[in-house]
Amino acid sequence: MITAMLDAAVGPVASAFLGGHHMAPTVEIKTNFMRPAVVGPLFVEPSIVHRTNTVIFLAATKKSEKGRLIPSATATVRIFDWPPASSTSGLAGGNRLALSEVR
Repeated sequence: MITAMLDAAVGPVASAFLGGHHMAPTVEIKTNFMRPAVVGPLFVEPSIVHRTNTVIFLAATKKSEKGRLIPSATATVRIFDWPPASSTSGLAGGNRLALSEVR
């Protein structure tokens, strides 16, 4: 659950950084747990570490209301044009690939 929350925080940061017509799914995420989370507000601070032409490296920390670090995470997202340049139907779902076509 905590890793999913961190992933949900870095995804929009990558998307906002790229602007429109891109998507950036997570291809790898690593979480380090420093201490257990307790019931109460938690605050996530995502950031972009580095970008290449095909990937973005991100980091995120989650802190308690008192500022104590709970976990930290690093994530890698892959940059894709969206909708794909080969798509004529956009988001309507007209371009579907068979599993054998994905490499």
